[in-house]
Amino acid sequence: MKLEGRIAETVETIIRQRIGLPKEVTLNLCNFRQVLPEIVSSTRIVSSHAKEIRTALMKDLLKEIKGKVGEIDTKKIWELCEELKDYVVEELKESKRDEKG
Repeated sequence: MKLEGRIAETVETIIRQRIGLPKEVTLNLCNFRQVLPEIVSSTRIVSSHAKEIRTALMKDLLKEIKGKVGEIDTKKIWELCEELKDYVVEELKESKRDEKG
């Protein structure tokens, strides 16, 4: 499985577990899936990439879970996006280190 696919799948799994989304609820994470390949293809992971990841996740989550779960606590969503951003950045940095060899 490609790096982007593995990361996206893991992120979706974590979101489902933390928010308690049933499997019937579709998570497309369009913004996240759009920025991820662009960041993966870059030569270095920089702070602006982390911001892009977090912003994309926030947009996706606020749009996609609205009305599908009870009341949305935006602070919890923000904290989840921060945690996921850290995970994604670390995975990408590790991948870049492995490429260098």
